[in-house]
Amino acid sequence: MLLLLEEVKVTSSSAKPHYVIIRRRSTGELAQVDWRNSYNISALEYGPTHDNLLNDLQNLMQVEVERATTVR
Repeated sequence: MLLLLEEVKVTSSSAKPHYVIIRRRSTGELAQVDWRNSYNISALEYGPTHDNLLNDLQNLMQVEVERATTVR
Protein backbone atom coordinates (compact mmCIF):
# COMPACT_ATOMS: atom_id res chain seq x y z
CA MET A 1 0.00 0.00 0.00
CA LEU A 2 2.80 2.42 0.87
CA LEU A 3 4.47 1.83 -2.50
CA LEU A 4 1.18 2.62 -4.24
CA LEU A 5 0.77 5.82 -2.22
CA GLU A 6 4.34 6.88 -3.00
CA GLU A 7 3.77 6.27 -6.72
CA VAL A 8 0.60 8.36 -6.65
CA LYS A 9 2.48 11.23 -4.98
CA VAL A 10 5.29 11.11 -7.54
CA THR A 11 2.86 11.21 -10.47
CA SER A 12 0.44 13.82 -9.12
CA SER A 13 0.52 17.54 -8.47
CA SER A 14 0.68 18.95 -4.95
CA ALA A 15 -1.87 21.53 -6.09
CA LYS A 16 -4.42 18.71 -6.37
CA PRO A 17 -4.27 16.66 -3.17
CA HIS A 18 -6.00 13.36 -2.61
CA TYR A 19 -8.43 13.03 0.27
CA VAL A 20 -9.24 10.49 2.93
CA ILE A 21 -12.43 10.59 5.01
CA ILE A 22 -11.79 9.70 8.63
CA ARG A 23 -13.70 9.86 11.88
CA ARG A 24 -12.76 12.87 14.01
CA ARG A 25 -10.05 12.11 16.56
CA SER A 26 -9.36 8.68 15.02
CA THR A 27 -5.79 9.72 14.17
CA GLY A 28 -3.40 12.24 15.58
CA GLU A 29 -2.42 15.53 13.97
CA LEU A 30 1.11 14.22 13.38
CA ALA A 31 -0.22 11.33 11.29
CA GLN A 32 -2.28 13.72 9.19
CA VAL A 33 0.73 16.01 8.65
CA ASP A 34 2.75 12.95 7.61
CA TRP A 35 0.05 11.90 5.11
CA ARG A 36 0.03 15.41 3.65
CA ASN A 37 3.81 15.68 3.40
CA SER A 38 4.57 12.10 2.36
CA TYR A 39 1.62 11.17 0.17
CA ASN A 40 -0.23 14.42 -0.70
CA ILE A 41 -3.31 13.20 1.19
CA SER A 42 -5.51 15.61 3.13
CA ALA A 43 -7.91 14.32 5.78
CA LEU A 44 -11.58 15.28 5.82
CA GLU A 45 -12.95 14.51 9.25
CA TYR A 46 -16.52 13.64 10.20
CA GLY A 47 -18.04 12.86 13.48
CA PRO A 48 -17.51 12.45 16.28
CA THR A 49 -19.39 9.17 15.56
CA HIS A 50 -20.00 7.11 12.44
CA ASP A 51 -23.63 8.21 12.61
CA ASN A 52 -22.51 11.72 11.56
CA LEU A 53 -20.93 10.58 8.27
CA LEU A 54 -24.02 10.83 6.05
CA ASN A 55 -25.02 14.28 7.34
CA ASP A 56 -21.45 15.60 6.99
CA LEU A 57 -21.21 14.25 3.42
CA GLN A 58 -24.49 15.95 2.56
CA ASN A 59 -23.14 19.22 3.95
CA LEU A 60 -20.00 18.81 1.87
CA MET A 61 -22.10 18.25 -1.26
CA GLN A 62 -24.08 21.42 -0.49
CA VAL A 63 -20.84 23.41 -0.36
CA GLU A 64 -19.89 21.99 -3.76
CA VAL A 65 -23.29 22.93 -5.23
CA GLU A 66 -23.01 26.47 -3.88
CA ARG A 67 -19.45 26.78 -5.18
CA ALA A 68 -20.55 25.66 -8.66
CA THR A 69 -23.42 28.16 -8.79
CA THR A 70 -21.46 31.18 -7.53
CA VAL A 71 -20.99 33.79 -10.23
CA ARG A 72 -17.38 34.91 -10.52
